[in-house]
Amino acid sequence: MNRKIVTPFASSLSVAALLAPSLAGAVDFAFQPRLEGGFMYYEFESQPATLTVFDNNGLVASSSSVSGFKFNDVMPMLGAGFTVFADRFFFDISGQKAFNGSDSDDFNSFIFGTGNSLIPVLDTSLNLDADFDRYEYAISAGYAVTDSWSVFAGYKYAKSKFDVDRVGTIDLFQPVGPTLATYSDEFEFAFKQDGPFIGTTYGWQINQGAMKGLLSANIAVAFLDGEIKDQKVKNAVAELDGVQVPFEDQSISPFKGDTVGFTFGVGWKGFTPVEGLTYSLGINGYQYDFSADEKGVSDVKETQINFRAGISYTF
Repeated sequence: MNRKIVTPFASSLSVAALLAPSLAGAVDFAFQPRLEGGFMYYEFESQPATLTVFDNNGLVASSSSVSGFKFNDVMPMLGAGFTVFADRFFFDISGQKAFNGSDSDDFNSFIFGTGNSLIPVLDTSLNLDADFDRYEYAISAGYAVTDSWSVFAGYKYAKSKFDVDRVGTIDLFQPVGPTLATYSDEFEFAFKQDGPFIGTTYGWQINQGAMKGLLSANIAVAFLDGEIKDQKVKNAVAELDGVQVPFEDQSISPFKGDTVGFTFGVGWKGFTPVEGLTYSLGINGYQYDFSADEKGVSDVKETQINFRAGISYTF
């Protein structure tokens, strides 16, 4: 699996990290909870794939192909976290969830059967109507090397879940020609990734009239395992000439991979007239390509852009 990512944990963590020196100068210990809200543009794309099987003589025995599909939406997002500061060290826990995503697309697959010569066996055409959400969390620890520069390391977990209603037609090719049947089912799957990351952040303190706060930028590298999992087909029914044929529910084996991805982020934390109360603004996102380890399995591309605002208070 190969991916390029810009992770959402980076913006909140980077501005928190830069507060460590200033807080350490006043107290040996500080605690800072925060709440965040905003919107996430999310896009999940399954790309076309083809699988060809050869016989013992090296001849093509069967072939199958699937089209790609894409879901995208702008979802509301909520998050929370807290940071503990001790001298120049800090420890952070954060989590967020984006929800109520929905979209639709079309999907096609075609299978050629085995034999001395390839013949069409199955042609499927479906409309996909999907609901989806996504959650993630991260834990990290770091050290403020100077008043402007900090380093950190941690662990991240994220999961996107999809519920898809599929309705369409199936062409069952018989010796006398194709036979058209209607088909419907419910398809569930999830995509998760998790692993450690290390990074660094640098900030600039701004004091220009009403603009008082910290502007930060960061870079990190994440070592992530990815998996398409929890794949289930339920309530599948085909209807041909007025006769309904139900199918048993089935589960599909997961697909796995891994990657090393570089991350980037920017953030702003502003001071308010209330002592200890700060606000934050940020925009971040990522895009990555997931290359499945198995042949004939669709590659996946996921894109995410976050717009967020938050408040925090230091005790």
